[in-house]
Amino acid sequence: AQNLNVDGFIWQSQFNCRPAAQMSHLLPKVVEEETGIPTLFLEMDVYESRSYTAEMLRTRVETFAEVLRTRKTTRV
Repeated sequence: AQNLNVDGFIWQSQFNCRPAAQMSHLLPKVVEEETGIPTLFLEMDVYESRSYTAEMLRTRVETFAEVLRTRKTTRV
């Protein structure tokens, strides 16, 4: 992540597959702690839209984007 010079990191994990998602919970935390790069962890079931809405995801991503914009303007 540092080598790519990214502003933020978004990670998506399958809500309905706990064994496969177990390590997915650690990755965003490690990225943020080790690099200082903000992370957004989206846990959802991409096959079952009743557990989330597009508007809910849009709100989370837009809020994360605003955090990244604010960080960029305050670092200058």
